[in-house]
Amino acid sequence: MAVSGTTTFTVTRDQIIEAALRSLAVLEEGAQPSATTIENSSFSLNLILKKWQSEGIKLWTVVEYTVPLVNSQTAYTIGPSATYDLNADKPLRVIQAFLRNMTSPTNGVAEISLLSGGSGYVSQPTNAVAVSGGTGTGATFNLTFSGGVATSAALEANGGNYSVGDILTVLGGTYTTPATITVNSLYNTFIDLPMNLISQQEYNILGSKSSQGTTNSVFYKAWRDYGEVKVFLTPNANTSEYYELHLTVQRPIMDITKPNENFDFPSEWFLALKWALVAELASDYEKTLTDKQYYEQKANVLKNELMDWDIEWTSTYFQPDVRGGFNRDFH
Repeated sequence: MAVSGTTTFTVTRDQIIEAALRSLAVLEEGAQPSATTIENSSFSLNLILKKWQSEGIKLWTVVEYTVPLVNSQTAYTIGPSATYDLNADKPLRVIQAFLRNMTSPTNGVAEISLLSGGSGYVSQPTNAVAVSGGTGTGATFNLTFSGGVATSAALEANGGNYSVGDILTVLGGTYTTPATITVNSLYNTFIDLPMNLISQQEYNILGSKSSQGTTNSVFYKAWRDYGEVKVFLTPNANTSEYYELHLTVQRPIMDITKPNENFDFPSEWFLALKWALVAELASDYEKTLTDKQYYEQKANVLKNELMDWDIEWTSTYFQPDVRGGFNRDFH
């Protein structure tokens, strides 16, 4: 039995629209919808996408933003242009926040490529071999040889104080020309400090919001076109120089605007997208109440199955929220 060997099936905007119109029996096999039909269907499709992004967190839309802290600055804006403090999609919500201490990076080697396999190798070193060159020290590697040439290098120890692009010369073994390795990325060890996510009410009752120190709390407000992060304490000179604010956020689902664009959805969502569009367009084509109920029921079943699927398969832990504040229920 032969299989394709691929798992990258995708669909475009117009393919989903055409499939929905065929299911509504308003587009004959092989026919093409009019430009007006495509425009109206695309409008309905984007309305669906914008509605769906409010219905629970979609795992593929969870990303991490790094907000640069500024001395004495309490509020930071996030929006899709350079006019904001962070040029990025407006977060729908902030899920988690932490403060990263940047004072002691190791700059160890993380990912590498074998730049040159060298020549004349007749034996492989018993232990991991050291390297020379670059800006750091201490990285070691295990080599694999074939025909007197090193064919691969595996990282044994990260070392420290390297830079991306460093070219390292392998020392050890018996060779005519030594193999060389280039550093593609670095491994750093930072200390991350968890932050409190607080509500607007909690932020409002804080005392001096301009008090400076090491930031420990974050309040997020989603405005129409941008998001605003307010931190407490306000960063002082030390915090702004040596710390970064990291936010785990839910970003918006991307619009779909062109015929051959792919959706900002994993492939398992394509069928649900099609039937959601079928249900949305049913009224435009004067379908019967029975037909509409069938379309809506099928669309909801498919979407609900995926909402149950699109969750983290790990344990969830709960603990009491012991912070003070009004309008809290205690049981």
